[in-house]
Amino acid sequence: MRKNKVKPPEFYEAAGNRFAILLYTNLNTQDNVISSQAARVFSENPDNIDTVLVLVALGDQSFRYLVIERDGSWSEMCGNGARAAAKYLYDSGLAEPNQNQPITLITKSNKQIIVQAVERDGETWYQVDMGKVTSVTEDPNSFQGLLGEGFDGDLEKFGLGVDGNLEKSGLEKLISRELNKYLGDPNLLRELFPNVKKDDEPKEDGEQKKDGEPNPLSIYSHYFHEILHRANEESKFKEFVQTLKYRGLYQAGGEPHTLIEIIDPEIVNILGEDRLSDYLKAVSFVLRHLCDKEGRRLYPQSMNFMFYTVQPAPDGTTDTQGQGVVVKMYPAERGVHNGVNYDQTGACGTGSCCLGIHLIEHDPRLTKKKIAIVNRSGTILIVALDDRGNTQLIGQAEKTNR
Repeated sequence: MRKNKVKPPEFYEAAGNRFAILLYTNLNTQDNVISSQAARVFSENPDNIDTVLVLVALGDQSFRYLVIERDGSWSEMCGNGARAAAKYLYDSGLAEPNQNQPITLITKSNKQIIVQAVERDGETWYQVDMGKVTSVTEDPNSFQGLLGEGFDGDLEKFGLGVDGNLEKSGLEKLISRELNKYLGDPNLLRELFPNVKKDDEPKEDGEQKKDGEPNPLSIYSHYFHEILHRANEESKFKEFVQTLKYRGLYQAGGEPHTLIEIIDPEIVNILGEDRLSDYLKAVSFVLRHLCDKEGRRLYPQSMNFMFYTVQPAPDGTTDTQGQGVVVKMYPAERGVHNGVNYDQTGACGTGSCCLGIHLIEHDPRLTKKKIAIVNRSGTILIVALDDRGNTQLIGQAEKTNR
């Protein structure tokens, strides 16, 4: 029997996302073996990677492409990771940067992602064909099985007004109610994070302490209890949520993303990085765990939230696409579990595609079929809509020491 051979991880970065890349030689390596190896890589690199990428050579510049998050879950797609994988394959000589034969990445559900090297401003960038980006309003069939029954993803129509009706009630009321729910019953937080005990206490789920009190909050339960409590007490948080507007639910490469615009970009500067970070975590946390009256989840566990601002380009400057405005995105991705940066990364390529297509097709402030998006890390990703209706993601990638 052929052994499960894997090369030591190599480390790459794309748009501020940090990856460890594993190359397997055996196509039939079991998922549990891959998950175990990925967990070991995360444990050996607790602070310097966001995601583990797994590649298996299939021949003819085609590779199996698997994406594993820090919490152990598997994602269907990572746009920034696809560029990092291409850079790795070119660096290692496993693929040739041939325009006539790009790299083909095969995802867990057998979707094909095409990646090729392109020259831009004298540098090598990487272009990922993400296929068609779909929205729940224009193609609801592509979201079947993702949303709770009767829920169309529209957070402002969630029916948290009076008597559970579906009138537009706005995000402010929704977030306020969800905050009060978790702060009023800490057991809800315990139930969300049952397997990671505070201070590494080795207690089984449901086991009581000797004094009869329930188990302490887990690491992440305690962390979110503090963030939610702090946000609930601050007047600035209420001002912040008043600026939030739901703009749509999209998916690219099988990964769903909810778009939320911060309609007053100035509040981002007023809050500062640390406070904004806490507020984004609080909002994305309560929205990701929405339930109906029977306690059934309305969003899938894989939901990501993309917060963004659109504002005029500063006087005397121009952006790379001549679009006249600056678009900044603040990703809140599920599955990261990276300590104080929980659910927060410097960039999201797949989310950039969802946001870019929404802006190109529906925002009158943008009139071109190509858009530059500034991610939280400060890096620029280019999103373009080609003549076939496919979305192209263009950005850089580089090798790192660790």
